[in-house]
Amino acid sequence: MCLTAEAFGLFLSIISLHNVSVEQGLVTIHTPDRDVTWIATGAKWCTTAPNGGTLTMLDGTAIRV
Repeated sequence: MCLTAEAFGLFLSIISLHNVSVEQGLVTIHTPDRDVTWIATGAKWCTTAPNGGTLTMLDGTAIRV
């Protein structure tokens, strides 16, 4: 799944940054179930995590991973 930079920024704004690791071109979101890695690919951010996974609670916020 890929998101535009704007959509990815919005997604990151609703989760706690305490659960996020950032390296150049790479963002890892740590969830109780697994880590989800996003990679910068041009103007988009993409992950190989399964699309439409189960809901996970992250600091009280439900997100799909």
